[in-house]
Amino acid sequence: MDIIKIENYEIDNFFQKILRNFNCIPVSDLAVKKSFQWALGTNDLPTREEIELYSAKVKPFAGILCHNLLYSYQKYMRRLKK
Repeated sequence: MDIIKIENYEIDNFFQKILRNFNCIPVSDLAVKKSFQWALGTNDLPTREEIELYSAKVKPFAGILCHNLLYSYQKYMRRLKK
């Protein structure tokens, strides 16, 4: 029997997308960390605690903040590639 390993960010994404719990942020996901780094304008990746601190200001909609940051960061990166 094979054991399937489920990461924390997969669980957080499940809560956001399937259960519509918008207070979950996949803080261990590298894309989330990179988007917060881009939004904050820092050179270092933010820690889990820093992401939770910034997202605490918009509870219970922290997941929507995360989704919008990811979308904006991806859009910005696409423009740079052109």
